Amino acid sequence: MPLEPQPSPDPRGPDDPSSVRRRALRALPLAAAAPVVGIAALLGANEMLAEQGQSFAGPAVPIFVGSLCVPLLAKLSELVSGVPFRQLAKSWGGLRGWQRAVIGGVAGLAALAMFGAIAFAVSGIP
Repeated sequence: MPLEPQPSPDPRGPDDPSSVRRRALRALPLAAAAPVVGIAALLGANEMLAEQGQSFAGPAVPIFVGSLCVPLLAKLSELVSGVPFRQLAKSWGGLRGWQRAVIGGVAGLAALAMFGAIAFAVSGIP
C-alpha cells in the first residue's frame, strides 16, 4: 500500500515564509546551544590540560567551533529570509561568479564594518 503524503498543518504550505520562519524559530534554541556546549567542553578540556602543563590549541579549535556554528547560521538565514536553506543554497549556486563575488564582498565588508564598530565601541576610545 503506497503511503500518501501527509498534509501540512499550515494551509499555506511548508515553504511559505511564515512557516519557514516558525520552524527556524523553533529550532533556533537547539542550534544556539550546540556552540555554547561545545565551547564549554573545549574550555573544560583546556582547563584539565592546563593542570598538566599542556594546552589545547591549534588550527583544530576554530574549525571545531565553526562547525558547531553551521546549524545556527543556517537557521538564522531561514529566520531572516523566510526561505528554506536548501532553496537559498540552490539560488546562490545559480548566480554567476561575478554576482557571487559582489554579494559576498559586500557581505564581507558589512561584517568587517560591524565587527570594527563593536571593537571601537568596547575599546573605550572617545
